[in-house]
Amino acid sequence: MTLAAALLRAPRIGAREFRNKACSFIRRGKAYLVTEHGQPAGVFLPYEDAIELVDIIDELNDKKLLKIIAEGRRAISRGAKGILLSDSLKKRGKGV
Repeated sequence: MTLAAALLRAPRIGAREFRNKACSFIRRGKAYLVTEHGQPAGVFLPYEDAIELVDIIDELNDKKLLKIIAEGRRAISRGAKGILLSDSLKKRGKGV
């Protein structure tokens, strides 16, 4: 599920209720769409989700990595055979 889809499905919580019960929401470890007067005003994300999002943004800003990905996609479109990442990791004794 994409982050956008997760946010669209996230429970909505009013800003005042979120403020009053913040510790409870933090313990639940779920994403929430925080609203003010029924309109989206903010998002609460668990720490791990926020870190993952930052990692994704960093990867998207890495020009060297994007170049490698583009080269791989071109090779695949030309018919190059590859292996699954999970298979490669298994060969190296690492799990996915």
